Amino acid sequence: MNYFLKRAKSTLGYTIDQTILIVAVIAILITMIIASVGWDLLTRAGGTKLSSHLKQMETANGQFFGKHGVWPHQATNDSDNPFNALINRAVLEPPYASGFENLLPSYPTAEHQFGGGGPVYYRYQGDEYTLADQAYIVFELESVPRGEAERADRDIDGVPGAEEGRFQYAGEGNTVTVRYFANILN
Repeated sequence: MNYFLKRAKSTLGYTIDQTILIVAVIAILITMIIASVGWDLLTRAGGTKLSSHLKQMETANGQFFGKHGVWPHQATNDSDNPFNALINRAVLEPPYASGFENLLPSYPTAEHQFGGGGPVYYRYQGDEYTLADQAYIVFELESVPRGEAERADRDIDGVPGAEEGRFQYAGEGNTVTVRYFANILN
């Protein structure tokens, strides 16, 4: 009987190769979970950052208007991109250049850093910059990663829709051009 119990005890448990296999499977599952959750958090963070930057641009416009009584495009000699009026004293007309304050310190130039980066434009003339019969100042960012644009769309408008709401985007492939309808002009 003693021999039987000793023999039973020695065969209980997993062999070394079974243990290694179990540990490997668990490690693979953990890696997959961390990778999928991590990627989701990264894209969510990028979309949140994009919507935050766009809202900062809108606020900077409002601050400029509050300080000078005119919109940036009315106070600049840079007709190509009035965005520069928010970040560069040199493009402002003389009465507005005194007391200049960089309202977007994270933008030393009219370039964004989302994805591989790209230009930022300030638009205000034309039917494509109206929404519900209201004329808007629109910030347009080129070459924004599609995933970040989709997240920002949900954050700003509440529902996804590339061609609806204050946040719109268009383009094929992995990068899109984003339009944010910021301040109402009329």
